[in-house]
Amino acid sequence: MPNVRTVLLVLVLGSWSAARRKNCDGKFFAKWLGYNPDAWKIIANGHAKYHLMSYSNGSLPKLDKCLSTTKSSKHGNKWERIVTYHSFFNSTVYHGTTRVSTEKSDEFFVYDNSLNASYSKKLSDSHYEPLFSINDVIFMEENKCIVLKSDLFGYEVWVHTSYLIATGRIPYFCIFFYEACAGRDKIWAYDWNQCPITTHNLAKTANT
Repeated sequence: MPNVRTVLLVLVLGSWSAARRKNCDGKFFAKWLGYNPDAWKIIANGHAKYHLMSYSNGSLPKLDKCLSTTKSSKHGNKWERIVTYHSFFNSTVYHGTTRVSTEKSDEFFVYDNSLNASYSKKLSDSHYEPLFSINDVIFMEENKCIVLKSDLFGYEVWVHTSYLIATGRIPYFCIFFYEACAGRDKIWAYDWNQCPITTHNLAKTANT
């Protein structure tokens, strides 16, 4: 849990310039806080229910509004899972799956700290481009929220759907770590009007 050391880190990061934010990663926080994220815990649970709230760079397709995950299933490889995801666009809820694996981005870490996802980008009705996304875990509060550093979309905040349903907000510490790294760069993937009546319901019923 965040403590006095975290408060001191707040003061340090508060004085950072935008130029130094490019070095804002999980290794930096691990050194300062003695905190080692465990990426495997995010997908090991069969009910990995999270909503993407915002990201700092790039542009998600319109189809990925209310992007959320509801289930993590075993796969052939030991440190790999099949994650079920959903999104909402133009009155339609879309569904899909992706392979997600974990690994260490640096031997400095005690546990695997990176989530790597394979997926396809639609180019036309019959052609898809295979893509691979590397997402380092910067900070996580289990069953509450995650801050990631993605090679495609910059910094991301994901909130556990159960927490989101119960509170209607993003946990403070994930807001802090996101803004400490991304500053004011924020692109909303979460629609506060539509997601609660569409993709939230999928998380409530995903019990198998």
